[in-house]
Amino acid sequence: MHNATGNSGTGMGKTVLELGCGHGFPGLMAVRCGCEQLVLSDFNREVICQITWPNIALNAPDKLDRVRCFSGDWESFSSFVKSEKSLACPEVFDLILSAEVS
Repeated sequence: MHNATGNSGTGMGKTVLELGCGHGFPGLMAVRCGCEQLVLSDFNREVICQITWPNIALNAPDKLDRVRCFSGDWESFSSFVKSEKSLACPEVFDLILSAEVS
């Protein structure tokens, strides 16, 4: 069911970005609740490779095609989004999540 804005009845946006994702728990819930595209972002590449991807693969293996990951500073994030256009990475997000980002 969709509301007038085109989002699902849960209030989940179609495109979700999680900043400082770490384990990616908020993003994981978003993708399990029906977001169409999820971008997980963390400063450290090691976190994405060793923690985030394994956690998503373990808890939502059927949703991997909806997930993109980015590592690096926020300043270079717009370049990532533009370069990932061929992979359907959104340039605008319906919902931006963050937990314990400093």
